[in-house]
Amino acid sequence: LHLSGEMRHQTDHALKQHQFTAVVHRVLLWRQEHLETRCRAIEAVAALTSEKVHSIIEQAYRDDDIRLKQCAIYAMGHSSDSSWLPTVLRETDHTEAAIRYEAVTASGHLGDEDTVPHLINSLNDADSQVQLAAVNSLGLIGGDLAQRALAQAMQRGDDAIKEAAEQALEAMDFDDDPLGFRFE
Repeated sequence: LHLSGEMRHQTDHALKQHQFTAVVHRVLLWRQEHLETRCRAIEAVAALTSEKVHSIIEQAYRDDDIRLKQCAIYAMGHSSDSSWLPTVLRETDHTEAAIRYEAVTASGHLGDEDTVPHLINSLNDADSQVQLAAVNSLGLIGGDLAQRALAQAMQRGDDAIKEAAEQALEAMDFDDDPLGFRFE
């Protein structure tokens, strides 16, 4: 059997991806493995699209260890798989600030303008890191409602929030007109 160069490359890539995913799955299942290693393995495969990767992320999310759940939410956000969005949005109200932070950040990666009201609520979170994540996520999503929320966030007393909101608004303006042309 003779495969073209492109077909050989695609086959080789698919095999390597499968092998990599299989190794990560074994690391996740091996409970003796250091938690940090397990988390990094989950995060590493987040962008790969397969049933196995989805299962790995789901298994980590359901784990009793809150830190593994946190890694799973990070992976959800970096998966480009919008099917995770309902789970991520639900976690923006979690009791643990670290989970809320990852969920708000993931919402910015996965969400669209329908996600913005959830993120606006997170601007009032008790944790300042969650608030900053909400500002950044609103900047990623954009849209009129996000712009208005960011403009209001700039009126707050917190310098870090003001600066982050200003940067997010500038990035949104740049995305709207990257070359600086104004057509009227």
